[in-house]
Amino acid sequence: MVVITVRAEDRRPSRLVASLCAAVPLLAGFVVTTPAGASAPAVAPIAVVAQLGQPAASPLNRFAYLFVHDSGGGSPSPGAQFALLFAASGEDYVYASDATEGFADAGAFSYGGGQLSLHFATADLKVDATFALNLSESQVTMPFQVLSSKKGTSLWQQEPLALDQGIFAVYNAAINATALNLTTAEAGQRAYEFAQAWLAAGPRSGSRAGDRLPAQLRPAGSPPGPVPSLCTGQGTYCITSVVDLGDDIEVNYTDQPSVLVELYSSGLSEPSAPLSLNPLNSDPRVFLDPTVHPDSQFDPPVKQAVLVIAQPKLESPGALLDMERWLTARHYRVRELLGTQASVLGIATALKARPGFVLFSTHGDNDGNLLTGEVVSVGGLSARSDATAAQELDAELRSEGLGSLASYKLGSLDPFSFIAPNCSLKMFPWPPNQSCNWHVVITPAFWDWLETDYGASFDNSLVFISACDTDATSLLRDEIKAKAYFAFTGDVDTKFATAVEEYLVESVARPTHSPEEAFYNMLRIEHSREMIYREDRLFNGVLGAQGSDASFDILDGWGWNGSTLVAYRGNGWTSDKVNGGQVWWMLYAARWVKNTTDAAAKLNYCLSTYWLKGNPGGLADQYCNAANAGIPKDPTSLIPDVAYAIYLLTGKSPAGFSPDQLPPRWTMDD
Repeated sequence: MVVITVRAEDRRPSRLVASLCAAVPLLAGFVVTTPAGASAPAVAPIAVVAQLGQPAASPLNRFAYLFVHDSGGGSPSPGAQFALLFAASGEDYVYASDATEGFADAGAFSYGGGQLSLHFATADLKVDATFALNLSESQVTMPFQVLSSKKGTSLWQQEPLALDQGIFAVYNAAINATALNLTTAEAGQRAYEFAQAWLAAGPRSGSRAGDRLPAQLRPAGSPPGPVPSLCTGQGTYCITSVVDLGDDIEVNYTDQPSVLVELYSSGLSEPSAPLSLNPLNSDPRVFLDPTVHPDSQFDPPVKQAVLVIAQPKLESPGALLDMERWLTARHYRVRELLGTQASVLGIATALKARPGFVLFSTHGDNDGNLLTGEVVSVGGLSARSDATAAQELDAELRSEGLGSLASYKLGSLDPFSFIAPNCSLKMFPWPPNQSCNWHVVITPAFWDWLETDYGASFDNSLVFISACDTDATSLLRDEIKAKAYFAFTGDVDTKFATAVEEYLVESVARPTHSPEEAFYNMLRIEHSREMIYREDRLFNGVLGAQGSDASFDILDGWGWNGSTLVAYRGNGWTSDKVNGGQVWWMLYAARWVKNTTDAAAKLNYCLSTYWLKGNPGGLADQYCNAANAGIPKDPTSLIPDVAYAIYLLTGKSPAGFSPDQLPPRWTMDD
């Protein structure tokens, strides 16, 4: 089986540079006072938006207003753009951007009876104004200046806001609003609430998704008309719902695969304190491994590793080389799928070979969707783009001999989707047809097809999905059903994810070491903040605080025993049936013996001859004296500890564990 790591870079944009503002440097003059005679609106401060319940909708959610110029002559620099955006529940932004940088001020608004009230109270922008706003007018004058604090007016151009376009715009504005200081997840929540409000703000039928957009972006035959809504003029491609998938927002249609609006793709950790050396680090016995271990029945039958690296720029070349070196040393044939090689066909073909180790590195979300390296070049609105992209991908898959995948369904779920990346901070015109491609995403249904129709199986494989959020639900792991399976439950820091990848390979490359042991040792490092093994160094300066996006709190381990997935957490070594520290120490001591059969016998000898009698061994048997972590008050509690240490060493099932409490054993090359 191939272990797949999925991760994407974080695209949090930098602050807007001075060149975007024609009148003042660094937006220092981006301050506005209330015009004389204007009444202060009854608008709550923006802080109330932090307690959003059901997002309140407004007809303004379907529009943006682009700043043209001030009455005093100020206007955006060439290539720059200032947009007034209306988000959910009365939140608004003045968002300044070009293609690569953005800056925003957040405020509040209310609209009713043809009157718009605006409130901004930031260091850069101060506005309290209420004025008439007719939504049928394409250009409007507002009673304040943008690039001057002097009294005056500003001219704005109304633009209809498509759903996915608005999601990106609100996310980019929220993450770039300095005063809000939002995390990527918090800005993503703002964008999702906007999406809900956008849907609630429009009619449910009889309108067109491409209305009032430039002709080249409208569906064929669609005339200019009202603001974008839920369906095209032909009544197809209707938007049925939006779903919050963490770092993605899923837009669902009646007749086409969903579109994933990718907002961000990795966490941002706080600086990590260095780890310290445990005294055992200098003990040469830590690095002893048995040379005779007759337990190769836990090795995968296919000694092949597949590394799917859909976004190579996010993967450390040094880490890849290190993993390849360890895998090759354990007699694995390594196949890499980098960038465009990680196409649907490339992934399916590699996994059909049933490789023993699989890594998938790309972008993921909590519905188990994974970004591939395949791109379909289609421009336009989401509904139209998705329809065209689906047709192109369908034709390509059939030409490649994957016709069964093109028509496969898991219930109502398609095996693939498309992702609309957040590839430009400038939202009008949008999307940039020449520079923003649609990326193919495989869903959990793809993995069901692999097993059902294509002959793949992961029953004897270790699979690592190194991607944000994919184990937040069971959707993906339930379809893959790997003998050993690792994935993240939340947004994950890129450097931390890479360290976990390397650690897992280097750890299980040691004879008799299993993924369950690697998982336990990662937890040990987090709780002790100490390094014992050489591979522990990989987390020095990388491991963050517990609960962060660089912690093992977001890493899950599972094992498929043929009928159910057994969690590493709370079962086996981490269960209350054994003392984890005793098991670690006994396993450490057992590996001083070159033959695993002899090592297991030696532990049982120490238990029956000394330990159960309350005697550690003493001078009578220095090995037994050193092979335990201290004799407890109840020596019989060591019985399951010895049994579990032997299971980890040889694979002999311990007594007292039901199958759903015992993570299956897997070894790389014993």
